[in-house]
Amino acid sequence: MMQAERQATGLDDDAFFIERSWREPEQFAALFDRRDELRQLRIRQAAVPELDTPGHAERVAADVTAGSVGALLGAALADLSAGDRDVVVLIAWEQLT
Repeated sequence: MMQAERQATGLDDDAFFIERSWREPEQFAALFDRRDELRQLRIRQAAVPELDTPGHAERVAADVTAGSVGALLGAALADLSAGDRDVVVLIAWEQLT
């Protein structure tokens, strides 16, 4: 294994703690502490929610807004010609896919 790979995987640090523990056995625990810290860091990084996901408040606001403009939108669509309504449907369909 190349030196860069050893450093990236932390094997050099592991070897340091193991060799140090030959003279000071209590130092072997530092290896496990370090590994546990890395494991916890990976868990925290994996558990971070997506920032683009809307929260409850945003979903409620969107639902309330959609409900309040529904009647206005329906009336506006009813005033359109059949061809214009078809265009609106095609645009909406494209945005959904």
